[in-house]
Amino acid sequence: MTDGTRRVTVGTGARLRGAGPMMPRPETGGRRTGFSGHPVFHRVRGTAESGTGRESRVRAAPFRRPAIRESFRARARARARHVPPPVPPGRRVVSPVDRLWYAAYGSNTHPARLALYLRGGVHPDGGREYPGCRDPRPPERSVPLWLPGSLYFATLSPVWRGGRAFYDPDTPGPAAARGHLLRPGQFADLLAQEMYREPGTEPVPDLHGLLTAGRLRVGPGRYETLVLAGELDGFPVVTFTAPWRSDEVPSVAPAPAYLWRIGAGLREANDWTAERAADALAGSPGVAGHWTRDALAALIAGPPPDAPPPDLPPGPGR
Repeated sequence: MTDGTRRVTVGTGARLRGAGPMMPRPETGGRRTGFSGHPVFHRVRGTAESGTGRESRVRAAPFRRPAIRESFRARARARARHVPPPVPPGRRVVSPVDRLWYAAYGSNTHPARLALYLRGGVHPDGGREYPGCRDPRPPERSVPLWLPGSLYFATLSPVWRGGRAFYDPDTPGPAAARGHLLRPGQFADLLAQEMYREPGTEPVPDLHGLLTAGRLRVGPGRYETLVLAGELDGFPVVTFTAPWRSDEVPSVAPAPAYLWRIGAGLREANDWTAERAADALAGSPGVAGHWTRDALAALIAGPPPDAPPPDLPPGPGR
């Protein structure tokens, strides 16, 4: 994760529409300058509060205490990006896709878990064998994200013996996630493994159709509804979830081992404390009412819990 993946949130007075509360612009009584004494600008791509659709040049607030600049920059690098909502379908210009951000909000927020889907292998959490992607290369980049929408847990995972994570893009948010920059073929193979299928047995999803419509249902399964969550650095932000809404199914409490993977992944991505990661998850249906904030923080701060033996026929899954 590099500085360039964070700067849009540092010291700006503009806000991307749908990106949460505005950041205050401190009054300095003069020009806002960087360490060199020159004005500092950050480029913000998206629709600014002024209503313009062009890339905005926003003055950044000055650093008043140069002695702490390194710690400030470290915190800035760990700050997640809010993903603006996608452009309405009628005004959307669709280009060929050679890279996309896979927005992971479940156990694939954790790099060790994602590596199983990419390279294959047996993970001790679930004891299942994953065939891996035909292109096993790691993500080109991984960044923390805030998605418009919310996280909830429902249905029973035979691997984790608890509720699965799902994403509802039509509810108030935001939802903490981790973006992995992948190739379309890798995304397709990862999706196949989520549905217990062998990679390469089905064609790559119609990404052009997804980018045109914003949603694409590629099958009836629980992870076969593709969602275009927005755009980041010129690449579409895509994830998959269930075809139903969060209020259409009963919530199911996630297993401790599964919840630890998600919390630990978010903690690493954002450089958060266990308490901050717990705050991001504690209000999610399935977690709320089953885990207190303090109990959740203690879980995330500790070692990974043992997962129960899976109850699955041979094949990948979670």
